[in-house]
Formats: sequence, structure tokens, C-alpha cells
Amino acid sequence: MSDQPTVCVMGAGAMGCLIGGLLHEGGIDVTLVDTWQAHIDAINSTGLKLTGEGGERVIKPKATSDVSTLGKFDVVIVQCKATATEAAITSALPLFHDTTVALSLQNGLGNENVMAEVLAPLGGAKRVFGGQTLQGANIVEPGCIKIHTNLPSYIGEWEGGLSERCGKICKAFSAAGLPSEESPEIAKKIWMKAIYNCVVSPLSAITNKFHKDVYCRHDSMYVAELITNEALAVAKAEGIQVTDEEARECLDKVIKSNQSNKSSMAMDIDAKRQSEMDFINGFVVKLAAKHGIEVPMNRTMVFFVKALESHFLEA
Repeated sequence: MSDQPTVCVMGAGAMGCLIGGLLHEGGIDVTLVDTWQAHIDAINSTGLKLTGEGGERVIKPKATSDVSTLGKFDVVIVQCKATATEAAITSALPLFHDTTVALSLQNGLGNENVMAEVLAPLGGAKRVFGGQTLQGANIVEPGCIKIHTNLPSYIGEWEGGLSERCGKICKAFSAAGLPSEESPEIAKKIWMKAIYNCVVSPLSAITNKFHKDVYCRHDSMYVAELITNEALAVAKAEGIQVTDEEARECLDKVIKSNQSNKSSMAMDIDAKRQSEMDFINGFVVKLAAKHGIEVPMNRTMVFFVKALESHFLEA
């Protein structure tokens, strides 16, 4: 792995642009890929405008909707919705050389296993890195995002442990302005964020409120505790040893950061798009059934978000 890796971001939405934008701004060769042509056209025409955290500035990373025009990369970051992970990593196969790795910094559970399955001919899980990020951003308009936080991210070998190549990536990303730490237990870190997502994603979507406006409500933390305890029980049944304190770590960080943005699930509902519910509370519900664990609050969250989706998605 090069000390200065080339990076392709599959999925240049708010988070893809945040990650790719910061890396490009810090001197890394980044290409953004997305199917939203108006967004790609705006970036190529006038640049990518970053606002919010870090101040307003315009950068000019490479951007395209056609992966067939691209060469090989050292790191392929999959940053699309979890519903599109399989399609994204499949389309990215021609971008891999002998040592290319794929990194997911997405929401939800199961993305890394999907990527490993698609990459089976190239080495499967040995090519996959998992990641946990609490960075936050939203799309303002085509070619413009607003960044809400500057929290560290965690990256690790999907098969576990520490490695020279992961250490190099974290060092390069941190130097470029995306604070990144290597984790030898990245599956645990991903579960910690997933437990947090089980709380913040549906509550923001159902109430249609910013994060900072949800957790000041009466009984909000009572509801959050019930959801968290259920998800934590499922994680432990899956063999992931997350402590009570670790299960609440991500939520505590986001509450402390006082974020004035909604969850991506809330923004999906606003935009009348299918949410990632099946990969968040829905995934916990599916795993709970396998272990015979009752998760009524997570089931309730799935019910309400699916009810909201039913206004614009066909049954």
C-alpha cells in the first residue's frame, strides 16, 4: 500500500463528498463516482463547495458517473446507501489492481459481508476494510454540501487485527484532514455505531427533527435506552462483546456535538426515497429472530418508518 493512496469514492452523496472532499483537499488523488448526473455535472463545472465545519471553500476533485472511464485505485471507498452496496462494489470490480482494498464507512450492518462476497474472486474478506464514522453532512444543492462535525473515524481489517496497510491508510487519511484511527476490532466499532443508528435514525425520521432537537425532548433518553438495550442484547448474541458504556458512546458523542442536522434516514423520508431501515433496526430485528430475542422497540421503529415509506413506495 502506497503512503499516498489513490482513492475512488463510490457514492458521492453528502458523506461521500465529505470524505472524498476532505481527502482531496488534503492532497490525496480522489475520484468521486455517483449516478446523480446533475451533481456530477455541477462538481465538474464549478467545483465541490464545502460549507459548515471548516468554513466555506470550493475544491475540484475528479468526478464521473461512468466507471468505465477510470483506471485502477489503491482504495475504493463504498459510500452509497446500504441498499446499493452490492451494485456499487460490483461496478467497481474493474478498478481493482492486485493490492486494492475496499472500505465501507456506511451506516448499518452487513455491508462488509456483501462486499466480501462480491470480491470473492479477488480474495474476498482479505480485500475488505470496515469503518466507523460519526462525521455528518447533508447535500445543500448539486455540487454543495454542509459539514456538521469533525469527529474521528475508525478503520480496520474486516478479518480483524492490525496491519501495515491499514496503518498506512489511517496515517495518510489523517494527514489529509480526515482524522482516522486503526481499530483491531472493527466489527465491534461498527456494531457500536449500528446501535447508535438504531436510536438516532428512526427517531429523527419519525419526528422530522434535527439531532440536537430530539434529545432535549421529555422521555427521549428513556426511549433511546430501550432501543439501545435491545440492540446490545442482539450484538452480544452475535458474539460481539460491547459493554453498556460502549453501546452508548456514539450517541453521547453526537449529543455533545450538538449537531444541527437530521439523520440520513430522515432526509430519505423527506426526499421520498427508500431508507436504510432494513440494514439498521430491521437488521437487528432479523438477527434477534435468529436468536429468539424479543426486540419490541426496534420492531416498533421499523413499523413506523416503513409506514412513512408507504406514502411514496409501492408495497
